[in-house]
Amino acid sequence: MTHNVRERGQILPWLAVLMIPLVGFVALGLDVGRSYMVSDILQTSVASAARAGALDLPATTAAEQSQAQADATQYMTAANFADSYQISFSQANFPLTQITVTATKSIPTLWGSVLGFTGESETQSATAAVGAITGVGQDLLPIGVELSGPITSQQAVQLVDGKGNNGSNGNSAPTITMVPLAIPPDTFTNELTYGYSGSPVSVGATLATQSGTKNTLDAEILNALESRANNDGGVSTYTATIPVYSSTRLFVLPVVTAPQNGQVTVEGFALFWLTDSYATLAGEHGQLSLDGEFVQRFITGPIDTAMTNDNFGLYGIQLQQ
Repeated sequence: MTHNVRERGQILPWLAVLMIPLVGFVALGLDVGRSYMVSDILQTSVASAARAGALDLPATTAAEQSQAQADATQYMTAANFADSYQISFSQANFPLTQITVTATKSIPTLWGSVLGFTGESETQSATAAVGAITGVGQDLLPIGVELSGPITSQQAVQLVDGKGNNGSNGNSAPTITMVPLAIPPDTFTNELTYGYSGSPVSVGATLATQSGTKNTLDAEILNALESRANNDGGVSTYTATIPVYSSTRLFVLPVVTAPQNGQVTVEGFALFWLTDSYATLAGEHGQLSLDGEFVQRFITGPIDTAMTNDNFGLYGIQLQQ
């Protein structure tokens, strides 16, 4: 009995000695875990802030640059995690297409403090680059538009099937020529009604124009837009000026060159906000007019961060971490 008590007494000092490295390893594990946690949260913060600022790009004026910086700052302030952060732009001159957010957070340590270290710091950075969309698949409308340069957002325009002709509603807005397109694999009518669903169409692609008489194609366009608007009335006779479409819709349209030998080349993509359609389809000189405006919007898709192509207002964001 006395022998067993003596053995238990000898174990206690060894246990106390072994507890020191054991506690140290536990503290070290906590330090490493905390470091990874801080790194992840900090990276998420700067990435989200960069994306928030990029939504105001491309910036072509000092006011737009200030807005981008303010939105990124607002996000970092709301996150309230980083000890300090910096917001910068990659380019020295307008237009500005890239914004970078860099943040630092101090990490107190448990085991390090035992060894005399006061702590460490973690720095993370993220850059969000804006570029023109270079490829669109789903929901592309098979109607090309001949734009001669960057769009003026929120300017009323008319898409017409012949240059220089106003729509039959008497609207005096600038006119832009539209070109019905044949984009396999589906039919022109189905793609008008349901949107294109094939492989992405890219900048530089060659597309065929849709065959058929102008009045026939115009009638298909009107019927398809009417179907999209769920208009139960239908239009059976095209003999007068008929307002067909009064609902608001957004459509992605390919920007194309003027047709040559039944073909066009895709130069970019634009987003059209359709407000009304009008048609006079009696005789050879019938006229279709799609009224609305081009708008700027961000969508998902491949982009050209160098902005080498004309800017038609449809952008994507690429995050570089």
